[in-house]
Amino acid sequence: MTATPTIPHAVLPAGAVERLASILDELETGAPSRETCDALANAVRKAEFDGVTIEAALGLIGKWRGALRAAERRLAIEEAVPSNSNGNMRATAWDLYQRLRRYAAAGYRADRRKRIAPKGERGLLFRILQANGGKSPAFSTVREWLANYPVSQPATQREFESP
Repeated sequence: MTATPTIPHAVLPAGAVERLASILDELETGAPSRETCDALANAVRKAEFDGVTIEAALGLIGKWRGALRAAERRLAIEEAVPSNSNGNMRATAWDLYQRLRRYAAAGYRADRRKRIAPKGERGLLFRILQANGGKSPAFSTVREWLANYPVSQPATQREFESP
């Protein structure tokens, strides 16, 4: 019996997790694009005929679940934080932290029981909390998240940086 080699997170195909996060968003809105429908249909066909898992057919290998949570959080943060934050990361982080705390205390559990993400602002906060294991993060954690994403930089600086 041979052990299945584990594939380190670093070799995850570029964009595979972000694509899955995008697919989930489209499916939850009830209006998936033709591209999304084709990607899912091709993954199911590949899984059926090539004998691979659907995850592998979508290009998700290794520790993709953690990467998916991080991608979901990043996408939600990018939508939840205004791009005109003028680079004031502390104020932006404090605002997001307060919104997450209020939502976690006032509506997250009820929304989670419904098993579908709400729309609008609550939906963004829901996705961030889901990606954080359902827990409201500490202020220092929110600041760290924003430091790792371009949303905390002024728009003029963000536009000229290479990816």
